This record gives sequence, C-alpha cells and structure tokens, in this order.
Amino acid sequence: CDPGIVAHMVDDAAELRWMQSTWAGVNTIFSSSCKRDYTLTRLGGCFGGQMAEYVLGYLIMLERRLLNAKSDQESKEWMPGTYKPTDPLGPRPFNTLTLGLLGCGDIGSKIAEAGKGLGMRVVVFRKTLQRTNLSVDLVTPSIELLLETSDYIVNILPSTPQTRGLLSGDVLRKCATRDASRRPPVFINVGRGDVVDEVSLVKALNAEWLSS
Repeated sequence: CDPGIVAHMVDDAAELRWMQSTWAGVNTIFSSSCKRDYTLTRLGGCFGGQMAEYVLGYLIMLERRLLNAKSDQESKEWMPGTYKPTDPLGPRPFNTLTLGLLGCGDIGSKIAEAGKGLGMRVVVFRKTLQRTNLSVDLVTPSIELLLETSDYIVNILPSTPQTRGLLSGDVLRKCATRDASRRPPVFINVGRGDVVDEVSLVKALNAEWLSS
C-alpha cells in the first residue's frame, strides 16, 4: 500500500497484522500513527536504478549547463565560450570530480556504480566500516572528510535519531575549507529531508559553502 494514502488510517485498523509498504522509507507511517502491534515491511532493492538516473541527470545538467543552453536557445543567443572548459563555470571532466555519498545501501550502491561509470572518484560516508563489496574509492566515518573533498554531495540516508540534523548548524562550513580554485560542492538530497534543516541550508548557500 501507499504510505501517503493509508498512514492516517493505521490507528483505526484494529485487525491489522501486516502491512507491505510500496515505499523504501517507513517514517511517514510511524510519524502519522501510534499503532505498533503489527509487522511493517518496506519495498527495498527496487528504486536504485531510477534514483541513480535521477542523480546522474542532475550531474550532467549542471556540469553541461543545459538549463543555460536552453535559455540561450530561447533568446536566440549564441555564446559558445561559456560552455567551454576554459570558462570558470564551464563543464569539468567527470574524471576530475569527486562524488560524496551519505549512505550506501540499495540506492546508494547504484548511484556509486553510476558515478564510477562516469569516471568519478566516489567517497562514501558510513559510521561503521563493516566489510563491503562496494566498488568505491573510499569508505570513511568522517563526515568532515567527505564534505572537504566532494564536488557533489548526495544524501541517501534514512530518517533516524542518528541522521536527523546531521548536516545542520555550521557542519557544512567544512565545504569551504577545500582548495580555493575549486567550486563549492552541490548538495543533492534523495534521502530524508531532515538530515539538514532549512535555515542551515539557506545559510550554507548564502555563505557559498554550497553551490546554488
């Protein structure tokens, strides 16, 4: 069932014993109901490919400045210089960029695979360094290291007491300690939004710790 549709009905379902969610996350159901005496299973291992394509699309759109190109096309302007690597905001080869992933489960592993396919260096943040067969360049428990070295930061983390507000406050200031010749990183969130509060995100954008 779709959690967005049934979440408010759970407390009234006296005979409920098992619910199969069609989402990967389950926090919508838990936050909308108090009932806990049933089994809830999520839909995992199904969305990795689609989410990887979504993230990949944004990476290519931003690096190749496709929205700018569309705007130039609509206004009948021809400015080829702005789309050359020699321009300060021009496209960068993907094999010179680092993709930082916050979390690397079913979805994150597919995003990592897609990044490696583009030749990117892939860094994964994990609190515990359990053995993994991920084909990435680095797995680290240091959020600071990931922020300092990544050109694109992708959040795939679930909403848990450990992840809520992980990037809030001045944590994103670490993005500003990178080499001054490099652009601030881009933050892409395909996980839960409460990893960072809105005030902290706006502050990071205004301070140019992150690229807008």
